[in-house]
Amino acid sequence: MIDVKELIAVALSLQDSHPTVPARTVLDAVMMVTPGCELQYDPIQRFDTTWLDPRGPFGEMLREAFAPEIESDFVTLLDDPAPQTRAVFEELWQRTVVERFGRAYLGWV
Repeated sequence: MIDVKELIAVALSLQDSHPTVPARTVLDAVMMVTPGCELQYDPIQRFDTTWLDPRGPFGEMLREAFAPEIESDFVTLLDDPAPQTRAVFEELWQRTVVERFGRAYLGWV
């Protein structure tokens, strides 16, 4: 069984070696060949889960794949000093990227 760090490494490596391939296609390929990967997700501490951090390279891949309508600069709202601003972005990220990823690969309804 592959763990999430290996899955991310494979996905990012594949994306680096095939930069013209859409992120969703890369994720589809990686997830197809890695059944049984245990992805940890804690909805209470969602941004403490490194693989979901929108500021990281895998987070960027997830944004491109599941919410290309979110501009990459918008991610900087997570660093905004106003808690309300961060909360708006966190809700958007959860509703778009995380939920779409979960439905596509983790069997979420």
